[in-house]
Amino acid sequence: MHWSSSWLNRFPLLNPYWRAWSAYYDVDSTNGMLDFDCQSATYDGHVGVDIAIGDFVAQDEGRFVVAAAPGTVVTNRDGYFDKVTTGDGGLSNLVTILHADGSESTYAHLRKWSVMVHTGQQVYAGQPLGLVGSSGNSAGAHLHFGIEKDGLDY
Repeated sequence: MHWSSSWLNRFPLLNPYWRAWSAYYDVDSTNGMLDFDCQSATYDGHVGVDIAIGDFVAQDEGRFVVAAAPGTVVTNRDGYFDKVTTGDGGLSNLVTILHADGSESTYAHLRKWSVMVHTGQQVYAGQPLGLVGSSGNSAGAHLHFGIEKDGLDY
């Protein structure tokens, strides 16, 4: 699928100096793993990209997650522990946005009690959604950013 430049209006973190790619989408549909560059900077079954912010000090300072494109909030979940280091923390604090083209973007592993939007709310590109955390199946402070359309993850 080709995403036009009008769809992804902005990077999903407020300040680009806070980002470091830590895991890419797994393009291998078997039990193997393969990132976009035929390397292994992913893990089996990963359906999005992970953007690290450094450590829990950076998380405590607060790093805003923003909407990459305008749309309607269809899921917001908050209140789960946000300093998971084991990768098996259960549910994640997250926001999912439905866009005009039918795609959905998900912003996961947010900080506890940081979600700033509610289900049904219209959001604009660049609008703060919450803060980066380490909730759910996470092993450190990062944003998991995923895009889904027509049942396919991109």
